[in-house]
Amino acid sequence: MIVHKEFIVSVSNEKHIHFAREIELLFEQATNEKSIGLNLKKGHYIGERLIKGDAIIATKQGRLAGFCYLRKRDDQDLLSISGIVVVPQFRNLGLAKVMIREAFELVRKKYPNAKLFSLTTSPEVMTVNSLHGYKPINYNKLSTSESFWEECSECPNYQFLKRNNNNRCLCTAMLFNPFSFNIEDELELNDQAVQKNAKVS
Repeated sequence: MIVHKEFIVSVSNEKHIHFAREIELLFEQATNEKSIGLNLKKGHYIGERLIKGDAIIATKQGRLAGFCYLRKRDDQDLLSISGIVVVPQFRNLGLAKVMIREAFELVRKKYPNAKLFSLTTSPEVMTVNSLHGYKPINYNKLSTSESFWEECSECPNYQFLKRNNNNRCLCTAMLFNPFSFNIEDELELNDQAVQKNAKVS
């Protein structure tokens, strides 16, 4: 668990199940606001992630503030930190970055052999991903499995993906290999770079 400003960011459990419907509505709102390629999930699926402890949830005084979950695709060691959403009034406070960092720790504990990937149209998520060591990758280098890309079927941009034979879509594909370097060292270096750039600007 992490306390960030007035927010509590923690691994989910069965006590968070009552947030499932609210999170579903938050997904729908985010998609309508920005026309982003968010893979919409229903409340029952979100509830399963919450109960299983495969999600990170942020709250403020007992109210939902943000959410993301772990999602494994196909039978490969590929895992994504998906559905990163923050309640509008709590955006631009660094909450997404904190949730992703907590999700990283969860992945390392539960799925130590997993390689993390990201498919997103959000510039904010891409920035946070880069700070955490993700690198851009071609779609066909990520996976050539049909079942892998079928997982995108609930995304509003899925037909664009299929027209391009799973080789291109609106999302940027990124990959993080946990065996390539030490994540703590990478985060420290990136944090220093951000601070340096902030001083320069």
